[in-house]
Amino acid sequence: MKWIIIVFTSLIISGCMTTIPQNPEEQAAYYLSKGLTAYEKGHLEDTNYFIGIALQRPTGAERVRNAFANDRRLQDVYAQGILKNILTADDIKKFLVAADSVDALRTAAALDDQELSELLQILNESLANKNRLGTLDVRLGDDYKRFSVLQEDEHRTLIFERTLSKLKIEKNSPQRPKMIEGLIAYLKSPASNLNNRNLVMEALPNLNIRLNELNSIGVLFPKFAAERRRALTLRVFVEVKNADRLFSDDVLNALKNGIRGLDLLTTPGDEEIRITIERIRHEEKSIPERTETITYANSDVDFMKAYMLMPKNASYLFDQITGGAEIDYGYVLTISQNKKKIHEDVIRGKTGGEYRRCQNARIQNVFGGITPASFSANSNMESRCGGASSISMDDLRTKAFGEIVKGILKVDTINNIHLANGV
Repeated sequence: MKWIIIVFTSLIISGCMTTIPQNPEEQAAYYLSKGLTAYEKGHLEDTNYFIGIALQRPTGAERVRNAFANDRRLQDVYAQGILKNILTADDIKKFLVAADSVDALRTAAALDDQELSELLQILNESLANKNRLGTLDVRLGDDYKRFSVLQEDEHRTLIFERTLSKLKIEKNSPQRPKMIEGLIAYLKSPASNLNNRNLVMEALPNLNIRLNELNSIGVLFPKFAAERRRALTLRVFVEVKNADRLFSDDVLNALKNGIRGLDLLTTPGDEEIRITIERIRHEEKSIPERTETITYANSDVDFMKAYMLMPKNASYLFDQITGGAEIDYGYVLTISQNKKKIHEDVIRGKTGGEYRRCQNARIQNVFGGITPASFSANSNMESRCGGASSISMDDLRTKAFGEIVKGILKVDTINNIHLANGV
């Protein structure tokens, strides 16, 4: 029984796993072979996928061209696959992939000129129709300049109007910076006109412009940018009491990173808001590391692992290292506006915990001989060795100061500025 398991495992590890060649020329042959195998099995999507990769490798063009010459149906299958990708493409990136496929065929001379022209014509028609219908969500800032059809006035206008509309409703879209930059670049280009600039100027109050977008907007709309910057910024002076310089700097950094829209002043007098943070308690404690050797008898190890990988009656040993850290904190938070106290809070608690890690796993036979173990003994070991392997005091400080940030954001004036600046 045991030798059957060993042979089976050996086949899995060594015999049945194909390695991708390192040589690019050999990779072309490898991927073409994979494509032909998929073709023979009727897996046409895999056929196109692997042939597409082969075309990108040195000697791939010649190999694919010869394969198409030997089997015209294979050529048709590949062309039909590109056509399908064009017709089902629903974003600009998929159209770019399809265009790359057509270009690769042209470079390889693997398809005649008429068929290539037909594919390109269908691609352009599909792009145009989907942009008109709005099923292709292409916006300013997207990579579509490669497609001449989208440079026509009709499609430029559609893309411009779509971008303006999306900026109004997508307050937290990760595409916003790219759209803003694309919008300004378009307005500065010869393709735009004064009417477009006036449309944007009218729409600006409704575009949810944030601080990090004002530099781009200010290039063409400096007055709006200056007014918006004032509206999105709160001048704040922060005083940290009973703390040294390093502690104060860490707290200020936590506020900078955790609250958007604060203009932290270095001297008092001109602030709109004054925040006072009094350190009452901040005790950092490290729990010394401790090492314990854990031993499992042969019977405690998972059966198959013990049967195949350990001598009879051998023991499994490893070292478990534990330690930890914690911060016990307490701060008094006071916030004033126009010299009048508007908020006070006591922030207290503990943060931290223990960590554990395992090392030096080994097998000890009945005669005392020891060999390294490269496997986990059982679920108990995995539970013991799971979780955090270390705890950083810097991370704990960040958590403690994060509670100060939460306390400050309870003040509506500050929270509204924070939210207005988005994510």
